Amino acid sequence: MTWDFANRHGRLDINDFDKRSYTTGDGGLVQPTTDFNQFNGALLQVGGGDITGRATGSFVKSGSNPAAGVMGNWQVQATNIGQPAYSVAQGLPNKFSCCQSLFLQSNRAPAS
Repeated sequence: MTWDFANRHGRLDINDFDKRSYTTGDGGLVQPTTDFNQFNGALLQVGGGDITGRATGSFVKSGSNPAAGVMGNWQVQATNIGQPAYSVAQGLPNKFSCCQSLFLQSNRAPAS
């Protein structure tokens, strides 16, 4: 994951998850409002395909660093079924659940 604090957008790439990769693309993660600390974006399957989804997350504080890391969840599903095929940080009745760590690499330090 990368994030541009000045423009409040970023990119999330999920690579080789169950032999498939997904991306929000450049600027695909956005912070819809500055009123709260949350970002989200649509996920598309890399190389085409009928699997799409969403990612949502927030920055987390550690000591005096207001954006020491991120926490969030993502899910993808085939467009022809109603149930998510894969889900992170969500419980049953999803077909498959697991935990995925997201790592933040910012290209600009957050404002103090």
